[in-house]
Amino acid sequence: MKHAKAFVSVYGWLILAMLFLFLSGGDHPLEIAVWLSPLLLLRFFREVKLWKGVIFTLPLIVVVSLIADNGMTPIPMDIVIKLTIINSVILLIPYLADKLLTQSLPKSIKTFLFPMAVVAVEAFVASNFTGGTWGNPAYGIENMPLLQLTSITGIWGLMFLIYWSASVLNEIWEHRHTLGGIRKLIIVFIGILIIVYGFGLWRLHNEKPADNMIRVAGIAPGPEYRAEMMEIFGKIFSARRTGVFDEEGIRAAIEIQSQKLLSESIKMAQSGNEVVAWSEGATFIFKSDEEAYIQHAIQSAREYKFYLGMSVVVLDDSCQKLLANNQPFVENKLLLITPDGNIAWEYLKSNLAPGYESAMTIRGDRILKSANTAKGPVTGVICYDMDFPQYIRQAGIMKSDLLIAPSNDWLEIKNTHSKMARMRAIENGVSLLRPTSSGISIAVDPYGNIISYVDDFKGKGAPLVAVLPMGSVQTLYSTLGDFWIWVCAFGGVILIVLGIVLRWRRNS
Repeated sequence: MKHAKAFVSVYGWLILAMLFLFLSGGDHPLEIAVWLSPLLLLRFFREVKLWKGVIFTLPLIVVVSLIADNGMTPIPMDIVIKLTIINSVILLIPYLADKLLTQSLPKSIKTFLFPMAVVAVEAFVASNFTGGTWGNPAYGIENMPLLQLTSITGIWGLMFLIYWSASVLNEIWEHRHTLGGIRKLIIVFIGILIIVYGFGLWRLHNEKPADNMIRVAGIAPGPEYRAEMMEIFGKIFSARRTGVFDEEGIRAAIEIQSQKLLSESIKMAQSGNEVVAWSEGATFIFKSDEEAYIQHAIQSAREYKFYLGMSVVVLDDSCQKLLANNQPFVENKLLLITPDGNIAWEYLKSNLAPGYESAMTIRGDRILKSANTAKGPVTGVICYDMDFPQYIRQAGIMKSDLLIAPSNDWLEIKNTHSKMARMRAIENGVSLLRPTSSGISIAVDPYGNIISYVDDFKGKGAPLVAVLPMGSVQTLYSTLGDFWIWVCAFGGVILIVLGIVLRWRRNS
């Protein structure tokens, strides 16, 4: 009976950890679960032998992650399973480091090993795999004062805080009968939380007055329009199988749909919107028709005096041949057209989603473009680009006032992807206009406040309209970048080496 109770008490930590891991995953993460999952999993690892921790934990993490995140990754399931296994193995490294070395370290610094290792390992995964920062638990945090920490450290400081809390609370649990011995740790922990939260409250209370305000609109074509466009794209792909390519019929269908977009843009401009932007790849254009279509858009922008963020997919005229030879034939492009009829900049999507997009799309030069408008500097990126904080930091370095980020999502990621984009606005102190088809369109100020919000699955093509502040907010993150990763990487290495030396001395 005694052994049964001990078994339940130990493996109960693992069961609870997996429950909260599930609740912290997917497109609707429970914020409290984001904090509790690593806390409970760390508790389990400290309670059992190392080999038991790995054997029992690894398969459960893989299974729970696959269930929680089902439908979020646009690649074949066999590849998803392989990547999930690899990521799970890598992300267990901090738990192993904690198990092996933490108890050898001085109590004044021992709680830092686990969170530093987590940040270093997660940053390594983000920079060496194609998923960007997908899966980072920081995106599960909704608390606005806490989110302001990202203006200093990026998402990595918030991630550190989550896992440091797990480490500290485990220390408190282990010394629950002799708390006097860790009084300083408790005081420092509470003090840091107060400072971080206080900074967030102060930042939100002392928002910088805007230099200008600008009225913006985002157009995300509704489900009927998207179905028609996907039918067109399907005909292009079917040519590979059938050998029949009805170029003139496809071109005529594209022309009809493209004119609808321009007409809707003009309506938005007539309603007083100074900037109108389309969702990612809102229409297709053949390369040979691109110049004429752009001139038509320029004429509209000039006549109705508005900035047009034109997001289009440009198809090579030889697309059927290139497709047959597995060569890229698509340009995923965003242009900013000015009210005086000029193209302020032209941008090609540079971070391509794994799968079909990376196979068929010509990659951009990874340099953000900026233009000084009457209200302030405006730059732009496209969808998946926003998943890479260091890349989007260019917007902060340029001191852009407005970041246009047309996107195209799907049901299983609509909430997560909009949260990821909002984080980039806070990190770089920039207003964000994110028109999104099959997802959530948002307009966000430099502090992460959502000014306007349209769920495409409910709005059915309703435009996003907002008034956004123009005037960038200087952030430490845009100046120093991912310095917190390096702090954690170097700090983690020092603690690991120190732990190994002290453990060796103790065993000797």
